[in-house]
Amino acid sequence: MYDLQAFRKRVQELCRRSSPYDDGRHATQRDLAEAIGLHPTELSKRLNGVKDAHLSDRDVRAMVRTFAEWGAIQSQAEALDLLNLVGCASFTAAEWQSPPLDMLTPLKGQAATAPPRTTQEQPRSNLPRALTSFVGRKREMAEVEQLMSLTRLLTVTGAGGCGKTRLVLEVAGGLIASFADGVWLVELAALSDPQLVPQAIAAALGVREQPGSSLLDTLLAVLRGRELLLVLDNCEHLAQAVAELVHQLLLRCPKLQILTTSREPLRTDGEVIWRLPSMSLPEPQVKTTLRSLAQYEAIRLFVERARAALPEMALTQSNAEAVREICTRLDGIPLALELGAVMVRVMSVEQIRAHLDDRFALLTTGSRTSLPRQQTLQALIDWSYNLLTEDEQRLLARLAVFAGGFSMEAAEAVCTDQRIKASAVVIGLGRLVDKSLVLKDEQEDTARYRLLETIRQYAADKLAAHDGEEVRRCHAKYYLALAEQAEPELRGAQQVIWLNRLEREHDNMRAAIGWSLGNAENETAMRLGGTLWKFWETHGHISEGRRWLTMMLVRRDGASPLTLARILNGAGILAWNQSDHFVARSLLDESLKIYRELGDKRMIARLLSSIGIVVEDSGDYLTAHTLLEESLAIYQELGDKVGIALALNNFGNVLMYQGKYGEARTIFGETVGLYRELGEMRGIAIALHNLAIIVTTEGDLKQARTLREESLAIFRQLGDVRNAAYVLESLGGLSTQEGNYEEAHTLFEESLTTLQELGDEWASAILLNNLGNVAVSQGDYAQARAYYQEGIKVQYKIGNKKGISESLEGFASLAVSEGQMRRAAQLLAMSEALRDTTGTPLTPAEHSIYERNIAAARTQLGEVMFTAAWLKGRAMPLDEAIDYALNSLTPV
Repeated sequence: MYDLQAFRKRVQELCRRSSPYDDGRHATQRDLAEAIGLHPTELSKRLNGVKDAHLSDRDVRAMVRTFAEWGAIQSQAEALDLLNLVGCASFTAAEWQSPPLDMLTPLKGQAATAPPRTTQEQPRSNLPRALTSFVGRKREMAEVEQLMSLTRLLTVTGAGGCGKTRLVLEVAGGLIASFADGVWLVELAALSDPQLVPQAIAAALGVREQPGSSLLDTLLAVLRGRELLLVLDNCEHLAQAVAELVHQLLLRCPKLQILTTSREPLRTDGEVIWRLPSMSLPEPQVKTTLRSLAQYEAIRLFVERARAALPEMALTQSNAEAVREICTRLDGIPLALELGAVMVRVMSVEQIRAHLDDRFALLTTGSRTSLPRQQTLQALIDWSYNLLTEDEQRLLARLAVFAGGFSMEAAEAVCTDQRIKASAVVIGLGRLVDKSLVLKDEQEDTARYRLLETIRQYAADKLAAHDGEEVRRCHAKYYLALAEQAEPELRGAQQVIWLNRLEREHDNMRAAIGWSLGNAENETAMRLGGTLWKFWETHGHISEGRRWLTMMLVRRDGASPLTLARILNGAGILAWNQSDHFVARSLLDESLKIYRELGDKRMIARLLSSIGIVVEDSGDYLTAHTLLEESLAIYQELGDKVGIALALNNFGNVLMYQGKYGEARTIFGETVGLYRELGEMRGIAIALHNLAIIVTTEGDLKQARTLREESLAIFRQLGDVRNAAYVLESLGGLSTQEGNYEEAHTLFEESLTTLQELGDEWASAILLNNLGNVAVSQGDYAQARAYYQEGIKVQYKIGNKKGISESLEGFASLAVSEGQMRRAAQLLAMSEALRDTTGTPLTPAEHSIYERNIAAARTQLGEVMFTAAWLKGRAMPLDEAIDYALNSLTPV
């Protein structure tokens, strides 16, 4: 069973049943996200099944534990119901008996504790006794144990220092009782002669060579009837010899099982290969609490080993961010974490973090009893690097130019030259994957490759010593070509595919821009910026996009007019997205001037439309109408259907804000049809949402919800988090009209979290006002006042006069609810005066509340006092009106 919708609704119900705070307030989805170590936006994506955002068993189990701790889940039966909704396996008996699950009412007939395990005499083994604690890896141990039940030869591979030996020893120790003749470890790390592999195995088993018989024959004779597990550790430098011997042993010893560790597979018959990943880390975008951070394996290992080096060491609020960054930048590699943790004897955690750019010089104090290659980070990777051929070493160095992953095609394009042919890149990449220096991930039936950051930095040092600049120039040119190929597709039927592709390559685009700006390749950087701004806008990278484009504009000297105009256009649109209207207008005006000089009619029309929207947001609907008319006329002259649809949609917005709903409905309906004809999904979603707003004013709330939900689904498919948040806000408004205030609050909070992260002050202020309205409806006047005060400050800061009117009306509703009728009358009069000035009428829903509040104030005050208060409010200047609204006391 997998019913994500039912699971999401159940989670929302449990949040409303939870009261984990001293002030008695209920938990929100944001609180839940923080408790389980996810960013609120990421949790929302996973609960809604957004593409590439999957709900994991860890997420579900963490939610169950959190709800048990909060008291929302009272019994094991309730917990199991929640787990079963998404097919998550139950907890083990030990987990049920640990906090907070031990507080739950057990299932009927279930024993309170698991039966004690019987003890038996342990078979012989030479496994060493661990001297340090084993941290985490429960899932990995379970996977290895399961595979051991399915195969006779399992090879655990992974990068150097990732913990292969320690994991295998833990697993093997737990299997001793399963093998009548025990579990035996053969350590091969110190062995350099392949011919001595049989002697190493014989020595571990206590087998001596017999006269007249080869050692291999003697081993086969001894092992033929034995039931034992042979653990061969560190096979990579002896892979051929080990493979040949293992093949013979398994072929002739039917009860023998072999478990090996190696940085590359043995490549022999019957081998099952399992790659050990790095230890768990929080995703970069996930915000964590101290408690949730400590649940990640890499963090726990670092803190435990640091405490062993310095007993007073602890994870605290002051050092948590530094510890997190250290563990992340060391890729969660256990040996690197242990080397870093030891440094707390001589450096603070913050100092360790600051020195990680020179990690190979820093991490040099491993245990003296460890193998030499495990005593420093440099030696750890040197061991693997020195096992490579010269061509493999050169290819690894060149792969360091990629950031965040790459495709096979990208590697061929960037790494090929006279010394390395394209076919050698393909073959060499496969060998580097086998040798655990490059990781291969399958993403949507496409292979992606990446280097751990520690390996990448090592390889980058090698690259810098040879042909680094030319490889980086090839990298920048390749990703510029990809960006320019993607740009026209971002407005068509293939936009989802291309947006996702650009997101996958975003780190490489960043690297290409950064290198180009730092090496006087300004035209390359600006061409990248001029093509990527639409992607940045759609996928919510608005602040980052503005930073890049600003850096490019500083270096505008020598740029071609077309390139400069494209940068100015993108910078203006991104500034508008963050309600920076003055800057947006200035940038767009300059871009329009250049396009007029170039005679590019299509871009002239687009700039006129964009400027029209900026002007519209400032409440100047007359100017906006004029600009949009000119834009539409040019698009119609050109026969540009995409442009016509864009201009019509913007026209509809102006009409809607002017209260001309009938005309707006007609235009939005036409726009939806035009976008559907073009297959332009983002345009369809925007127009559907606008049409939904008009339908709401007509009172058809069912149809309004259907339209919004279709729009939301498209935005989520596109990965357009900003517009998805707008629709969530709109759905919250619909829930408010329906009287479902708890659902409205949840939707508004989710939307606000996303939009504040994106720096969208215009929409954030509206949401704060909406949350204030919900709080008034729920009788929480103190919370409502706080929302209104925060919201009107933002509205005033960005100059949104329509938003200020809405905030004043919110304050008026609060005043009526608190019986401050004179104050309410003045606030409503202020709002009316401002709406008259800007030409922004009330929507039908707003009008209903507005009239109700006026009636209440007039009835309570009487006509004379009401009129006096009204006239005073109408005459008050805007600055005084804002101060008056922020003053929560009724004036004398």
